[in-house]
Amino acid sequence: QQLLEKVLPAGSPPLEGLVRVLLAVEDSDSLDVLYYALRITHCLCDKVPPATSLLRCSGVLRWVERLSNASVVRQDAHAGLLVSKSGRIKDKHISKLALDILTKAAPPHPPPPLQALAERRPAMATLSATVLRNLSDRAYDKRKAAALEIESKVRDLVHAANQTEKELRIDQVRDSHAETRGSRVDIDRILNTLAKDYAMSAQSNFRKGGLIGLAAASLGLSHEAHAYLDVLLPPVLACFTDQDSRVRYYACEALYNMAKVSRTNLLGKINVIFEGLCRLCADVDQGV
Repeated sequence: QQLLEKVLPAGSPPLEGLVRVLLAVEDSDSLDVLYYALRITHCLCDKVPPATSLLRCSGVLRWVERLSNASVVRQDAHAGLLVSKSGRIKDKHISKLALDILTKAAPPHPPPPLQALAERRPAMATLSATVLRNLSDRAYDKRKAAALEIESKVRDLVHAANQTEKELRIDQVRDSHAETRGSRVDIDRILNTLAKDYAMSAQSNFRKGGLIGLAAASLGLSHEAHAYLDVLLPPVLACFTDQDSRVRYYACEALYNMAKVSRTNLLGKINVIFEGLCRLCADVDQGV
């Protein structure tokens, strides 16, 4: 431990370089690569405690949190998205090691990652497993198809809630409140899933899918989108500074769709939006 702390002191270029290497392999489809990257992360958390804060701030622990979900890793492995060329590393090894890392990292802010993930899991039931899987697919066509389904789903939920409120008399609204609230709750669940589990994910394909999904959800909400801006906007604005130029592009596209349906209601957030857009005007990617 003393040797590692001497070679990799907190804030040193070698430590920051090692963290950048860990971030670079987050989208790898190799179980072997992921396993050895997790071994390095585990060693840093165990032997170099000051490195834990850097791992947390840089987003490495968010990537580890994603891999700690055994069902997600198993699903990706069965779908062929994660493979072991050596044949020795299994999906269970990945999720177990990721759990050990999260335990050692001991994030100070409640709720713990696994608890937070468990609390959001019921929200995923609102969208089918196929939509959720396609939303994080590497192929743009699959992500787009999933986004169209999300738009349709959200539009149907908005219509159902509005129709119930419209058809019933005022003295009946109280009795139907649970039904109306159910549609609204489903909308909240979909938006929270897209924002927290996808757009704010450590994996770029998830972030791309989350942004496309949020853009589609905005179109589905139509004139009611302004009521959900506090959920829709933060992940989009956060992605304005993403390292992946395609993620920044999809963030711009999502904001465009939100502005199209929210119109003047978006002016209440103009300060943070203007700051982000000014930064993107000088983006190195001309497409952005």
